Amino acid sequence: MHEIGVAQEILDAVLNIAREQEAVKVLEVNVQVGELTFLKPEQLSYAFEFVSKQSIADGAKLNVEIKPAEVKCNTCGFVGEVHYHGPEIHEPSSVQRIFLSCPKCGSDKTEILSGSECFVREVRLEK
Repeated sequence: MHEIGVAQEILDAVLNIAREQEAVKVLEVNVQVGELTFLKPEQLSYAFEFVSKQSIADGAKLNVEIKPAEVKCNTCGFVGEVHYHGPEIHEPSSVQRIFLSCPKCGSDKTEILSGSECFVREVRLEK
């Protein structure tokens, strides 16, 4: 379950922000997760709850926004969302090798523009 490792990275980033802001409590964390990370919001929330125990983020709400994959087709020039319907790949280095065909022309000559990211968008703190 790679959600635990990602949850720990999120917690580390949040605790750094909280420390910089001299916060006493983390109340809420908003993250954006690309569709191609294959992270499940429920599992990520549970993992965050687990790793944040006994920290100032204990009890903080984790809100997960899933960002669809977006590609650029080098054949027809299409730029836009495309949904991946293949097997899940849980190694970050593998994400760039995922095959996504263009929804407009069907070409396999596409570049992934987004959908593999995972970052903290906003943190609500108590000072």
